[in-house]
Amino acid sequence: CRKRRFDVDIDGAIAAQERVAKLQTELNELNRQRNEHQAAGKGKLEPDEREAHVAEG
Repeated sequence: CRKRRFDVDIDGAIAAQERVAKLQTELNELNRQRNEHQAAGKGKLEPDEREAHVAEG
């Protein structure tokens, strides 16, 4: 990069990549929880169980 006269913040790029990886991990966990919740609601539920499931979100 020096040959092309670009100043590059390597530490900043590494920190940004680590932040992206952390956020991606959080997103994957939330998606997993959502999928489990949706799968749990597909079966037969008693009315009170269904109401609790809906209230849970």
